[in-house]
Amino acid sequence: MKLQISNLFLFAVCWALALILPHFQNNPNLVHYVFDMMLCVAMIISLRRILLTSSVVPPRHMGIVAFWVLSIFPVVYMLLRIGFRLPYETWSRFGAGSMILKGNIIPFGDLIHLTSAAKCPQPIEIGEVVCDLWGRPLNQNPLIISLMRNLRITNIEILGLASYLLFAVVIIVATRQLVSQRWSVYIFVLTPPLILASDRGNELITISLIILGMFLLNQNSLVISSCGAFLLSFSVIFKLWPLVLVFCLIVTPNKFVRVHVKLILILSALYWIVNYQNAFSLLEATQNGSPFGNSFGLQIFWSSNPTSQQRVIPILIALAFFIFWILRFPIRSQTIQKIIRDSDYGYFLLPVFFTYFVIWLAGDSFSYRMIILLPAVLILSQEKVRSDIFSGNLLLIILFTALTARLPIFSATSSAAALYFGVVILIAIAHEFKQASTLSSSRLVK
Repeated sequence: MKLQISNLFLFAVCWALALILPHFQNNPNLVHYVFDMMLCVAMIISLRRILLTSSVVPPRHMGIVAFWVLSIFPVVYMLLRIGFRLPYETWSRFGAGSMILKGNIIPFGDLIHLTSAAKCPQPIEIGEVVCDLWGRPLNQNPLIISLMRNLRITNIEILGLASYLLFAVVIIVATRQLVSQRWSVYIFVLTPPLILASDRGNELITISLIILGMFLLNQNSLVISSCGAFLLSFSVIFKLWPLVLVFCLIVTPNKFVRVHVKLILILSALYWIVNYQNAFSLLEATQNGSPFGNSFGLQIFWSSNPTSQQRVIPILIALAFFIFWILRFPIRSQTIQKIIRDSDYGYFLLPVFFTYFVIWLAGDSFSYRMIILLPAVLILSQEKVRSDIFSGNLLLIILFTALTARLPIFSATSSAAALYFGVVILIAIAHEFKQASTLSSSRLVK
């Protein structure tokens, strides 16, 4: 019991420092990186002990945890609306800070990008300023904005709160449906990427559609599984990056991704094939992230303008973390297959990891895009796979990476995680080829 309390205290201190320190590290030097490394080591040790030694949470207590964690955002938002600015300002700063206009805090800044364009009399053109309050070039799908114009969806408060309510309901239902009895889901919900996503708005809609689609695909009913496929397809139309996830589901043989589901998913892929010019324009119009925390991606190492020291040190740290993960948490194909087999939703795990890897490889994104790992956290937190040590190690890497999202070291930790997930995917693919080869050889012998 004393060991558990000491681990909780150490983890709480590390978590608090990870949230506070970035305000003083806008231009990190070697001393900052060394201190961050020390902080990360302490966080890894305490978090791993908590994940491996903590007892399961009874379902009735999990409901209480869900209520308190998920109600924080609506409460501080309502306080902001009646004139109490400090609670919301403090809360949003734990993500990356809210967007400001004329000295006023403006929640749901990314959703406003959509609603402003939906109310605007100007033609919808990617890369142009379409009545955006901050003068941002449009980087949203014109089809979505046209749909919002036709349906008159322009009230940002209703849309913003509805998106968060949808997300909260999805999380509560998911933890109950999956019998998730680990604290990891709610630790992840309180990390900077999720806090930033709650403040900005649109990524919550995307991940809610993906998780709902994941659940409905598992149903035997033709109608329900088709609804799941349509939800996933709409997430692809709403945002471009879920296309990677859908592509994996299309090409991966699985009993849950049946023929009619694949046909529906193919339609969303065909949409972007037909509108490939819009897809490339969206990628070009998307704003780059910060190289010193709050964002991740391989391009950060050369597209930003850090000094050679600030570029080389994170690369070395990323390689050090990656080697540490590989040596400390060895990856075995049998272990991966066991997790996938034990969970009813395990087939979703590798596509989620691959999507994160591609997002990291293809560009640079604000940290809220780490929200793609939420389905993996839900799956790995299941009672069915909870006893597996490797699943706990995967959770450790995900949570640790998310918790470092406001530190200058985030480009290194997120890169190490991407490389580790890439190796997991390669080993899983190699296992499948080996199994197919063995099966083919046995048939020839017969």
